[in-house]
Amino acid sequence: MLAILSDIHSNVHALDAVLAECRRRGVTDYCCLGDVVGYGAYPAECVQRIRDLACPVVQGNHDAYVASGRLDSDVSPLAKAGVEYSISKLSKADREWLGALPYVYRWKENVTLVHSSLNEPEEWHYVRICRMAEDSFEYQKTPLCFFGHTHVSQIFRRHGSSRPEPSEQNSVTLVNGDLYLVNPGSVGQPRNGMSHAQFAVYDPEKKKVELAHTAYDVEAAARGIREAGLPVLLGERLREGY
Repeated sequence: MLAILSDIHSNVHALDAVLAECRRRGVTDYCCLGDVVGYGAYPAECVQRIRDLACPVVQGNHDAYVASGRLDSDVSPLAKAGVEYSISKLSKADREWLGALPYVYRWKENVTLVHSSLNEPEEWHYVRICRMAEDSFEYQKTPLCFFGHTHVSQIFRRHGSSRPEPSEQNSVTLVNGDLYLVNPGSVGQPRNGMSHAQFAVYDPEKKKVELAHTAYDVEAAARGIREAGLPVLLGERLREGY
């Protein structure tokens, strides 16, 4: 059983809660869709936990910013503050590790991992609607692809050459011949109105993907942000999930 983690964003309280829930569920394998760092107060701790898993990890935009020290021109002040804080707290070795992560990774030949989209993965496109999903599907070579970046859990399905369809369900059983594009949501900074840490679980034997979530100590994460001198809003938004 594979757990898919994305957009941890230096929130070690959320990450530890997810890892505990994964152990409870009997998860045997892990992967990470990037953005291990940024925003939160515990970048070094989160990098260490993900590295300790020795699992496939792809590079997110915040990982790239922290590794290189260069930010896109449209990066928000909140994101900039998180990136600068992460740079100050990470070792050279950890930043080099982040910078060496691939944009795309294939897991066991039938699952693809990417942070944003399969079309131009280094451009950090936000796949929120069917049209954007369709662009990514054009490059998808495996039945299942997991992506992140939007911080919103979502499932898209494409049957043959038809237009992609969004699913309103929290789980899906794969149908042979169809393609699936699945966002597990964000572990450390959800943006769908829910404060719980979010992730996904894939059972290859049952060919089933489940969008999952678990509670964690949001107040401790917010307090860490405040005590680190980061913008207080970064902690407040954790309570509301936005």
